[in-house]
Amino acid sequence: MANLQTLKFNRDTLEVIVGDGKYVVVKAFCQNIGLDYGKQHRKLKSDPTFEAKLLKVQTPGGVQDVFCIPLDKLNGWLFTINPNKTKPEVREKLILYKKECFRVLYEHFNKSTTPPAGCPAERFDSRINGYKSQIAQKNKKIEDLRWELVAAQTRLEELESRKIAGGDWIMMEYNLLDLAGALSRHKEELEAYGRQLEQIAKAHRERMQFVDHLLKNLIKHHPKTKNVAEYASKHAKKRLR
Repeated sequence: MANLQTLKFNRDTLEVIVGDGKYVVVKAFCQNIGLDYGKQHRKLKSDPTFEAKLLKVQTPGGVQDVFCIPLDKLNGWLFTINPNKTKPEVREKLILYKKECFRVLYEHFNKSTTPPAGCPAERFDSRINGYKSQIAQKNKKIEDLRWELVAAQTRLEELESRKIAGGDWIMMEYNLLDLAGALSRHKEELEAYGRQLEQIAKAHRERMQFVDHLLKNLIKHHPKTKNVAEYASKHAKKRLR
């Protein structure tokens, strides 16, 4: 038997059924917005694409058959209702439900798949470009240190071949150790920047997967939007490179 759950949205109580999938209780939604439940019931029942059905749910009054539609059909249903053809007191609330209700329900049941908060494409671009610039600078510094190290080793070999002893030899040895230490530190910094860039790339991939998921669902349930969705997908991927 399915499980009836409730959550709050805009001072209303949203009723959803969780069992073999996630479903929205149609009557409760109609009552929240102010729609004619009988009219909406007939419309949903007559159109098989909404996949409306009755589910048995345990309620305080006992087991009841509840008329519902799948959660992913919610926006499709709401967008068939023209706000301009509704009463003024219904219009504002219908528009709010169209804009926000599906997102609230989706995030409630799919918290792990929501895009990172406060990370629009511009911030990703800026952070990635910043890391690339810092890595390029570190690479140049490492290359310069390599040449200094080669020069120091050459000088040390010359001193050794001339059998120069004493303070000069010790000073050259210290300089060589200092250069080797500096090279090691810069390598460690470069590795740290590389790890940070990998984390940004991972977040990039997760964002693109989320965009693809939404666009595929849009095409699946609204085939006529295929061209627009494919253009939006290409544009989003181009922006996130």
